[in-house]
Amino acid sequence: MIVRQMSTSVHLFWTGKPILLAQLSCLLFLASCSMPAGEVPMPAGLPTPTAAAIPNPVTAGDETQPDLSPTPPPSAHVPREGLYLAQPGNPIDVTVPDGTPLRPGEPFTKTWRLVNVGLESWTPEFALVWFSGDTMSLYKEQSLRVVVAPGEALELSVEMIAPEKPGSYQSNWKLRAADGTLFGLGPHGNSPFWAKIQVEDIGMASAAAASPTPQATTVINGYIRLNPSDELDFDGVEPVADAMTDVKFVVDGDSGAQLSPVNGARISIFGSRIPTYDECVSSLLFADSIGLVLSDAPAYICFYTDQKIPGYASLDLSQIDVNVLVLTYATWDIP
Repeated sequence: MIVRQMSTSVHLFWTGKPILLAQLSCLLFLASCSMPAGEVPMPAGLPTPTAAAIPNPVTAGDETQPDLSPTPPPSAHVPREGLYLAQPGNPIDVTVPDGTPLRPGEPFTKTWRLVNVGLESWTPEFALVWFSGDTMSLYKEQSLRVVVAPGEALELSVEMIAPEKPGSYQSNWKLRAADGTLFGLGPHGNSPFWAKIQVEDIGMASAAAASPTPQATTVINGYIRLNPSDELDFDGVEPVADAMTDVKFVVDGDSGAQLSPVNGARISIFGSRIPTYDECVSSLLFADSIGLVLSDAPAYICFYTDQKIPGYASLDLSQIDVNVLVLTYATWDIP
């Protein structure tokens, strides 16, 4: 047999002489060694394979790993770092700084000053909300009612009442964005701001040093929403319409919104802060109606009920334009 090599193919011709199998294997081995490295002979008639791109495998030692997190749809809201952030104003505690001593049941207004240091404006859809700790407030949230652009400051106030038992109390609050996100102070907006007071039995402490002086105590606290013609009994907690009521919310086409004392009760405007017991009992009170106008700031009144019991009320005038009056009130008594 004669072996001829043509290109990469091997052709065998028989010469009529026997040949050993081992010799034939050796010849085939020599012929294959003459092929270029890396090539494998393909049987005739099969298509030539084409190259396909294969991604490089990632091993445990690679520094860069593939990002396998799902990609949100274009319409999804993806929170950004620093979107909602607040910073303490100067000062943050406009009223009632930490550790302020108060009498049991004493009403007070806590006001914070905060600065918007986030990326978005705070809108009227944002709210101040109770977060944790002691509530001390008759309601747990209130809307901002204004727009606060980044870099601007805002003062937020909450009407509170000191608990009846002596001790230290802390009420923690945060802001809530229109999308429901809660945020507060700190670089990540995780920390709340608070009202921290010390309730002391001031009457007992002063008795050791001087003659006992009667102390006013709060016997009734109330928070109520009045519609036109609703009447309120400051000696109770429900709107009623009988001979025991003290004031009536009136909306007249000519005179506008008014708060009118009834059944012998008396009222008067005090100002823009909570009055003390002594300030209310020494004020001149009248049986005349008080005109109410739209305002974002609360107004405070002093009153005597039909039973001649003193007290004060905070008037929320932000909804007067839709004929709604919200009152927070406290009725005092001397033991």
